[in-house]
Amino acid sequence: MKEPSLTSDLIRVFLPLLLIPATFILVLPFGHEATNLFIGAVFACVFLWKADVRGRRLMVMLSAFAFVFETANVGTGFYSYTGYNMTPLWVAMGWSVLGWYIVSLIPVFRKVPDWVAYAVNALALLAVAVYFNFWHVSMLFAAVGVALFSKTTSRVPGAFFAFGSLMGLLIEVSGTALSRWTYYSAQGLPTTPEFGQLALGYSVALLFCFWLAGYDRLEEKD
Repeated sequence: MKEPSLTSDLIRVFLPLLLIPATFILVLPFGHEATNLFIGAVFACVFLWKADVRGRRLMVMLSAFAFVFETANVGTGFYSYTGYNMTPLWVAMGWSVLGWYIVSLIPVFRKVPDWVAYAVNALALLAVAVYFNFWHVSMLFAAVGVALFSKTTSRVPGAFFAFGSLMGLLIEVSGTALSRWTYYSAQGLPTTPEFGQLALGYSVALLFCFWLAGYDRLEEKD
């Protein structure tokens, strides 16, 4: 079988990153219900024809985790979705599809040196900090955290964790910039998202469900 080229690898990696803001742009003219149908169709295709049993378990776990997490945050007033009272279904389904896709990219991530992955993640966090003048200690934790996560496994490359962080960062930056949702302070006023915690949170959620689905089991010792 022919070895995938650098171009095909780059397309596979950047495609989901491009689809995130593209989906957010489509929500405005077509509404949340139409987006539910679109992402639902993507979810069904991936679930039935692309994912294996472990992949399907991962998708179910990510969907359930995302829906509970999002509903709790919306219910407590931490943030709200524009034009929707609760959590749109496309959000939870989107989490699961992206999670499955990131897992499928692990062979590509193995080609990326860990230091490169960590550096790209750190530079992305720095760019967001500069642009939004957001200099919170959580940004440092988000930069260092992905490197620490890689110490929990000997089989999964550092780029897997860094990509989860980058994806979370892109989701929050593009989603709030396009006014698809708004974060609120304790006083109920619109506020800047906690980018560091959110970026690291996406990586943690992906890793946790990755383990629950049966990937990367610990080796038994004699």
